[in-house]
Amino acid sequence: MRLSNAAKAALPVASIGATFLLFPPIEALGFTAMASSLGGAYLQGRKNRLSGKSDDVSLPTWAISYTGDASWYAYGLATKMPPIIAANVLSLFLKARVISQKMPHWGEVKKSEFLSVPFKLTAAYLAVAAAGAAICHLCNFDGILKYTEQLAGIAGTVLGIAAAYPQAFKTWMSKRAEDISLGAQSLLMISTVLWGAYGAFSGKFPILFTNAAAFPAFAAVLLMKIIFKNQNQGQ
Repeated sequence: MRLSNAAKAALPVASIGATFLLFPPIEALGFTAMASSLGGAYLQGRKNRLSGKSDDVSLPTWAISYTGDASWYAYGLATKMPPIIAANVLSLFLKARVISQKMPHWGEVKKSEFLSVPFKLTAAYLAVAAAGAAICHLCNFDGILKYTEQLAGIAGTVLGIAAAYPQAFKTWMSKRAEDISLGAQSLLMISTVLWGAYGAFSGKFPILFTNAAAFPAFAAVLLMKIIFKNQNQGQ
């Protein structure tokens, strides 16, 4: 059964409303931000898969962003922040998918992208990091946890900001955005606002600063996507 356009529009609103009813406001904000950022990564991977090409998508953006998410995952484990942990577990797999699509011989990878090297490395990292964090929390290794929080926060901030700009630069230089998903860029831009608010209300400055600094790049790519699309249609 296919949903009507009205139902598709109402579903996200209802989901957000239910989230704020079920969870404390700050955590609900975090989970809403998580859904937005994951939706963006999913839509870009879906567009690449359906079109079979991703020439306009910046590999450095997704590779740096992937590394940043690995840092934020460690940050979430050290600080026991469920939205951060959940968001980055799923985000790492979705971004590993996009990275797999940018690998050579993409046509051969299509049917086995979920068994690709990036996916296997992601699963291994998540398991090792979770085990290490569990040991540190159980054994009260507070010094290690604090050091991990500080180091991962710094790395996540630097990488999160750095990841946002290669795509903007690539799109501006090429004047092409055909392979970039409009829906993905919209959700990624919204997610920076939501994650920034989450960082502000939870008192986590690295999260706030990262998303505030990344917002202009996502907004620029979204704007260029619209402009170049209209220009191409007018030719």
